[in-house]
Amino acid sequence: MVIDSNDMALGSASTSDFYIYLTPAIQCPRKVRLLGCTIPNTIYNVDNTCNVIQFDEGGSTLSATVVNGSYDSTTILSAITTAMNSVGSHTYTATYSSTTYQITITASSGTFRIHSGSSFTFSNSILRLIGFINGNTTGSTQTSSGAINLAGELYLYIEMTGIGNPIGLKSSNPVDFGTFVIPVNSNPNGEINYYFENSQYNQIAPGASTITQLHVRLKSKGNVVVNLNQSNWCLFLGLEY
Repeated sequence: MVIDSNDMALGSASTSDFYIYLTPAIQCPRKVRLLGCTIPNTIYNVDNTCNVIQFDEGGSTLSATVVNGSYDSTTILSAITTAMNSVGSHTYTATYSSTTYQITITASSGTFRIHSGSSFTFSNSILRLIGFINGNTTGSTQTSSGAINLAGELYLYIEMTGIGNPIGLKSSNPVDFGTFVIPVNSNPNGEINYYFENSQYNQIAPGASTITQLHVRLKSKGNVVVNLNQSNWCLFLGLEY
């Protein structure tokens, strides 16, 4: 059975959170397995959940917002400095070391401090992505303590209601669950292709004799529906009666 987001019902939230109406209805299977899926990797690695840098220049806290998008270790540098220059009084530049995988941010004059480490907590922080994990002291230059990691999601959950068990798979994080889980085996702007061999079986509990509607959600860690930026995707199910 092919489930294609192009066929989603009118009024569905998005291509990653949609309803499918089955006409005619199908008989409820005893088991369902995921045979494969094809998903465009159009998920931003910087979005509203991780796009803020907080810092100060000796006074009040400044919040710089990086424009949402898909970045690599080169393009993220100008995005960071553009954001910081828009709210700070100094002129900032940033460099990346391919040897240490670390970012260094420098002020043209004066000093500043990145608000990283356990002393500072705020929502939507980008700091862990760009390696600023430990606390920093005030200075004209700030270097991340850890490596930059813009790889994005490592895996995605497919949650299906109407066929299969929406919480068939759980995680070490209690808020994460899904019917199936797939690894992200593509770089940004590539295509996630994954095919299984008789795996990812899901037991079907006795219920309605026929199925007329499916609700499909594609989620990342934290039980968050991903944003495919209007790209369509499909999955292939094996039904056992």
